[in-house]
Formats: sequence, C-alpha cells, structure tokens
Amino acid sequence: MKTKSRILAFGICLILMLTLSFSVFADGTDEAEEVNTTAGYPTVSAKSYVLMEATTGQILSENAADEKLSVTYLTKLMTLLLTIEAIESGKLTLKTEVTVSSRASSMSSPVIWLNKGEKITVDELIKSITIGNANDASVALAEAVCGNEEEFVSQMNLKASQLGMNNTVFKNSTGIDADG
Repeated sequence: MKTKSRILAFGICLILMLTLSFSVFADGTDEAEEVNTTAGYPTVSAKSYVLMEATTGQILSENAADEKLSVTYLTKLMTLLLTIEAIESGKLTLKTEVTVSSRASSMSSPVIWLNKGEKITVDELIKSITIGNANDASVALAEAVCGNEEEFVSQMNLKASQLGMNNTVFKNSTGIDADG
C-alpha cells in the first residue's frame, strides 16, 4: 500500500513542479534577487491558487480561488487518485492488464498512441499519465476502474465533493475542455 501511495505522491509532486512556477529569479537571470512576498510567502504566477496549512485546513494565501478555470492537471490528479483507490481496494493491481477501447485510442494529444484492443498494464498507464499527461491512458484507466468514462466522471465529482472541492466539476477523465 505504501508503494501505491508513493506513486501517487510522486505524480502529484511531478505535476505540481511542472505547472507551478515561483517568481524567484524575477529578471530571468541566474542571480537570485529579493523575492516579492505577500504575508511571507513567495509570489505565485498562477492565475489562481490556494495555499492551505495541511493539518488545520487554514487558508494561508489565495488568489482568484473561486474563478472557473480549466482543470487539466487537476483532472489527471483525480484520475490517478481514483485509480490508486481502486488498487488499494483490490479492484485493480499494478499488473492488471487493461484492454484499450476505441474511445481511449481516439483521444487527442497528448497521447502515447494506444491502439484499440492493445493490452497495457495499470502500472504503465499510471506512468503514462504522470510523465506524459497522456489522454488515451486516462480514458483507459477510467474505463478499467468504472467500466466507462461517464461513470468514472461521476465518481470523480463525488470524490471532489467529499474532499470539499465544491466549485470543481469534472466533465471527463482527461481535462480536455468541455462545455459547462
């Protein structure tokens, strides 16, 4: 179980490192300048963010926290979370082979070029999402966990609600922009 949690933690860290940028080198040089801070925290260049103290839940800093934005990476994190929970419950294992559907193989970039009928392990799909942000892998995992993407999205929204993510609405397992 610890290995599975570490995989999820690694994926979350990797995605956060790739998507968040802190303004430490303000002029683009290699020389660090004084960091502009608000309430002692680095300035974050993201459109929207929330910084929360993990043990108390106290909001330390936020910007446009309720603004509706595309949630591509958050969608992939939720896909990974539900997959890890399916592994922890025994529904799947890292070695479970998933047969790729025509829907999964038809996804737009970024993809790992999965073909309809191809068999690939849950472990490889997790790595494909974590490292390559692969949309085809996300759909394949969604189908493996819940049978179809629509039911998986319903589970994503239920989990978001349980986590207090009241303004978050998932429309698919990939984060590809959808109406609504």
